[in-house]
Amino acid sequence: MMNSVKINYMAVAATLTVVIIFMMSFYHHRSPTVNLRELLSASIDLAEKGGLKTVEVKKKHKLNAESKGKTKEGADEMKTDGDMQSHRVIIAGFHKTFPSLASRIVSEEHDKRHASEDAPDANIRRPETQLLPSEFVKVKDITVWVDPLDATQEYTEDLDQYVTVMICVAVKGKPVIGVVHRTEKSEQYDKETMWAWVGNGISNNMGAIKDITKAPKDPKIIISRSHKGDGEEIVKQAFGGGKVISAGGAGYKAVEVIRGKADVYAHVTLIKKWDICAGNALLNAVGGKMKTLKNETITYDKESGPLNKNGLLASMSHFNYYLDKLGPLFSAKIKS
Repeated sequence: MMNSVKINYMAVAATLTVVIIFMMSFYHHRSPTVNLRELLSASIDLAEKGGLKTVEVKKKHKLNAESKGKTKEGADEMKTDGDMQSHRVIIAGFHKTFPSLASRIVSEEHDKRHASEDAPDANIRRPETQLLPSEFVKVKDITVWVDPLDATQEYTEDLDQYVTVMICVAVKGKPVIGVVHRTEKSEQYDKETMWAWVGNGISNNMGAIKDITKAPKDPKIIISRSHKGDGEEIVKQAFGGGKVISAGGAGYKAVEVIRGKADVYAHVTLIKKWDICAGNALLNAVGGKMKTLKNETITYDKESGPLNKNGLLASMSHFNYYLDKLGPLFSAKIKS
C-alpha cells in the first residue's frame, strides 16, 4: 500500500515567499552601478576634449553665433558652433563609455544627432585619479550636469579668461564631483583643469586655501557683468565700502572665490544648474559653501529640474555673515 503524501500548503507558500524576497533583493543589489573614480577620470578627459573643440572652432573664425532667447536682464543667451561641438564630443564620450548613464545626463545644449559609434572612449584611468578609492554608486542615484561652454557671450567677444567647460556629478542630489576646464591661456591664467571629488581628493592646481579668521571690512564681491550697477549699490549699502568685480562665467567666479581673488560670489537672477553644479562641488571639497540667497541647499538631482530660481551666494568662509549682510538686499532684486 502506497503511503499518502500530505502537502503543507502554508509551508510551501512561506518557502516561496522567502525565495521571492531573496531573488528581489538579489536583483536589487545587482542594479547597474558606476565607479565614481572612473566617472571622475572620464569627466576630466571629456571636459578637456570639449575644450579642444571650442578652441578649434574659434581658430576657424566660424562661430555661427545665434541667440537662443533673452535672459531676464534682456541680454541675448548665445549659442555657437563651439558650444555644439563641445556638447557632441562630451555626450558621445559618456554614451560610449557609460551607456547605462545615457538617461541621467543633462546638458545645456540639445542636439538631434545621435552619439557617434566611432566616438573615442573617455579615459577612465587617467594617472591623477588612480590613487583614489573605488566607489560604486547606483546609476539611478546619479545625475551628470554638462555645460559644454560656459560664458558663451564672452567667448564671442574674445574674453577667453572667463570661458570654461564644466562637468558635475551629483549623487542623490548632492554635488560630489566637479570639473572646471579653462579652455585657453589668457593674461591672467594658463589653460588648466581643476577638479574635485568631495571627501576624496582635489587637483593640485586648486591652490593653497587661505585660513581667514575674520571677515574683511571691505570684501570683494564678484558678480555677473550685467549686474555691476546693482551690485555696487548693494555692496556699498551692506558694508559702506568693498569692491565689486564684474566677470563672466559662473565657473570662473566660483574658482576666483576658491583662490581668494574674491570673498563672495553673488548671483541675483535665475541660473541653470549646469552653470553652478561643478563650482558647488569644488567649493564643498575645500570647505566653502554655495547656497541660494534664501539659505537653501541647492539640489542637483535630475528630477528637481535645471532651474535655480532664488539666486546664489558662495564663499570660502563666514558664509552666514555675508548672507545676513547681502541676502536680503540681493533677494529684493529677485522680487523686483
